[in-house]
Amino acid sequence: MLQKVIKVGNSVAITLPKDFLNNAKIKAGDSVHVDVDKSTDVMVVSTKENPLMGVSPDIAHWTAKFIKNNLQALRELANK
Repeated sequence: MLQKVIKVGNSVAITLPKDFLNNAKIKAGDSVHVDVDKSTDVMVVSTKENPLMGVSPDIAHWTAKFIKNNLQALRELANK
């Protein structure tokens, strides 16, 4: 999606479409983390800090999938 950067007082802003906000579960007034992944020059807007910032997208995707698929076992290991 291509969005325009607009001037708001002494700052700038990027408007986000309603569908994007709904999918990301973000609403007006929420706080979000905004980071730039220097390895890919990608701006990341998220509701949580991204512990995988700076990691290649392939490794980040694999890690997220691994955690999702093994969450119960990882929780059990963490409690030992």
